[in-house]
Amino acid sequence: MVGMGQAFKLFWQRYVDFTGRSTRAEYWWVTLWLVIIYTILIIALAIAGISMIATATSSVTNSSVSSNFIGQMLAAGGVWLFMIFSIIVLFTLAIIIPSLALTVRRFRDAGLKTWAIWTLIGVNWLFSGADSVQNFTSDGRAFSVLSFIISVLMFIISVLATNTLSQMGGIGNGQEDAPVEVAPVSAETTTDSIAEAESESVQSEMTSEINRVEKDNEI
Repeated sequence: MVGMGQAFKLFWQRYVDFTGRSTRAEYWWVTLWLVIIYTILIIALAIAGISMIATATSSVTNSSVSSNFIGQMLAAGGVWLFMIFSIIVLFTLAIIIPSLALTVRRFRDAGLKTWAIWTLIGVNWLFSGADSVQNFTSDGRAFSVLSFIISVLMFIISVLATNTLSQMGGIGNGQEDAPVEVAPVSAETTTDSIAEAESESVQSEMTSEINRVEKDNEI
């Protein structure tokens, strides 16, 4: 089974890999990693923002503090705020492609055909985009419901075991590209095989030598 560290490593190694499969463990370990990273970044962003607000407030309530010092503190807080926000934006852009690739591989592992996977993702994007554009209209509310339903469906697929949907008519992939399980070979088995092969080789050589001697005797 894929561990937490290995899953995060595979996430970046298979950056644009839309082929093959990804197990539930790999998918959800990466999800946990992303939640942890975003939580840390958001907390850091909040601390920087609160620090700026506290500095600005102190400049109003405490006249003994020099305006130059307050200006320097606000500038430093602004730099940290900008840096953390930039990291969040860059990290979000960096994970778009590998996150999409991971989703495609996970859905394929659950048993969906490739065209069904992209159709589902495309419909989800369509409804989500329509929901964002028409959020304050009656149509927008309808798109919100549809987007929510598709999101729930995608979540359910992401937690399904390998090949759960493979035999579903039309959209099931029939276990194509299914992972092949190879039985582990013990060292003892390998040693026995080598010894048996060597024994057969020696017997073959002895038989050849006996046949040669017999032919020489006949001559």
